[in-house]
Amino acid sequence: DEVFLAAQEAVGAHRDSQDYLAKPSTQFQLLKEVITDSYIEDCSSPVTIKVDPDTMSILLYIKEQNNRILSILTKRFTAVSISQLPDDLPIEFPLQSINEILILENYLNNEHSITSLCTYFSTLGGRDAISCTNNILKRMLSNTVAQEFSFYGSRKPKKAFSTLKLKYLTVRAVQLTCSMATENEICGYIKTWLKHAPQRLSNELKLKNKSN
Repeated sequence: DEVFLAAQEAVGAHRDSQDYLAKPSTQFQLLKEVITDSYIEDCSSPVTIKVDPDTMSILLYIKEQNNRILSILTKRFTAVSISQLPDDLPIEFPLQSINEILILENYLNNEHSITSLCTYFSTLGGRDAISCTNNILKRMLSNTVAQEFSFYGSRKPKKAFSTLKLKYLTVRAVQLTCSMATENEICGYIKTWLKHAPQRLSNELKLKNKSN
């Protein structure tokens, strides 16, 4: 599917490149590049290779088209490769217990592990910073374990989420997708999501009982 989507974008690039090459400024720039490349540096004096205008036009067209297609394919395949969870991840998401959180916290002592998971969670996307935050937390934590936390853990027996590496991971992942979102804003969204965890769990259990 990713290859098919990339191919579709490549076709779009093919069409766009025709309009792109029609611009005088683009033709001039590419002509300079081709002419510059046509000098033979090993000779004692430069030798210019004369190219037929029609051939020149075709070469310029192919050069720009191929560059754009390569760029599209590279971005597509890079996105596919980074949307996978790390192979050495010691748990499965969403986390189901405090013990699994502790295991993951230990795993996140490695900066490479943090970066890998940040990149993965950033691919979950969302229409804005709020939905990005909610999508990440929903994938990261089950409601069962989320209800054990509040942001600061100021009221017992709630535990503090703000002291976990998972908080840093969430903020960083959201900012990869929504670069304008501040840490304070994202922390506010986390607070709200955690606050409603008990209600979500209650609704979840009701649906489960109905299905049984």
